[in-house]
Amino acid sequence: MKKLVTILVLAAAVLLSGTVKAGGLINNLDVTFYGYIKAEANYQTAKASGNNFIVTAMPANLHDGWAAIPASGGYVKNSNDPNFGITARQTRFGFKIKGPTFGKGGQVLGRIEADFYGQGGGSPVTVISPSGTTYTGSTSIFEAECKGNLMLRIATVELRTKYFGILAGNDWMVMSPLAPRVSNYTAQADLGNLGYRIPQIRLTGYLLDGKLQAQLAADSKIGDFINAVGDIDTGRNSGQPDVQYGIVWDSKLNELPLKFGFTGHYGKEVLGGLYNPSVNSYSYNVHATVPVTKWLALSGEWYTGANLDGFYTGAQGKGWVIQKSNGQIESLKDTGGWGEIMLGPFKGFQIYAGYTMDDPDDDQLKKASAVSNGAPLWRAVTLNQSFYVDLHYWVVPKVADISFEYMNVDSEYALGNATYGLPAGYPAKLDNGVVNRFNLAFWLYF
Repeated sequence: MKKLVTILVLAAAVLLSGTVKAGGLINNLDVTFYGYIKAEANYQTAKASGNNFIVTAMPANLHDGWAAIPASGGYVKNSNDPNFGITARQTRFGFKIKGPTFGKGGQVLGRIEADFYGQGGGSPVTVISPSGTTYTGSTSIFEAECKGNLMLRIATVELRTKYFGILAGNDWMVMSPLAPRVSNYTAQADLGNLGYRIPQIRLTGYLLDGKLQAQLAADSKIGDFINAVGDIDTGRNSGQPDVQYGIVWDSKLNELPLKFGFTGHYGKEVLGGLYNPSVNSYSYNVHATVPVTKWLALSGEWYTGANLDGFYTGAQGKGWVIQKSNGQIESLKDTGGWGEIMLGPFKGFQIYAGYTMDDPDDDQLKKASAVSNGAPLWRAVTLNQSFYVDLHYWVVPKVADISFEYMNVDSEYALGNATYGLPAGYPAKLDNGVVNRFNLAFWLYF
């Protein structure tokens, strides 16, 4: 609580003065406060894997997620089970820190950013379902909506010169650095937008006044948690960092960002247990955002790789499989990406529209006996895709914004039948999950 109070006091000081000057042990330290307040209302027409945000749509012909509808009926199908909520938890703030210079033109930089999607809190609670079944849970899921736990997003230290920079801390991955412009908090993770924030040490070389950049990073691979062999993180258990790399161009055209590049990564997980098997993780990625005119821009990313679950945000939590034929462990291949068009602003109106998709290898899944996330094969999403239209109206340009977003998410369950373990009492096959999502959001940038 004391830390939160300290942060809020510092934030208030920045708001009042614009820039904080720190003296004493550290001289010439400029701190710029930034962020936005976002309040939003969400309506989803069917059962999804999230409430304030969406990652997958649940099979249409089941109920309450994964439960079969008994012959006697009386249950609401996922396809007819809507969800509504209001939240302000995506509100975020940060501090950009400009420290003293060093050497010939060197600059010390730092950054801290947080939002309110943190975990934890709550008290034990017991509830009784309409059928009389007693459940034990926690109040954290409810308290989070009106209290919002602080969550670290970015914390970096950077030493930068004209031609070279080194950054250490928690920051966005080198791979697939763009993101679709959606109101959905997870920004289409597991729906075709690869990459997330991760602890790393990154080297960057700058050419052509910083427009051309060569990047190389070592990151802390966050793998699967396996407690059957002694509570291990399979990423840390590899004893080595993942390596990310990229060659990117970052400049401006028509007064808008012009970006394109090739990025990728290579890493390993060591699973523990008998023979201590390992699986590789890798990706090859391209990205581009091209401003055709001042009011028209095209953006997108494409990737292909394997073992892209977890914080790489691919394949819906499926990183590797165990093959039925020989018991061998294989990294699950995955391909995906997204494309988006931006129009405007026209008298304050701006439109973003796009399509996203993530497509794990069906053939590998069909030949598997188990998947790394421990879920039965019949639950595996075999194609996850979305399309969206996001309309913004700038009440005050670059400051106050009202947005309305329509999004359709379609999750395919091609293995949802008895061949892949669908239990008796379930439908002969699982229908795709389809959710239509409507989002109204109010933004204040500072």
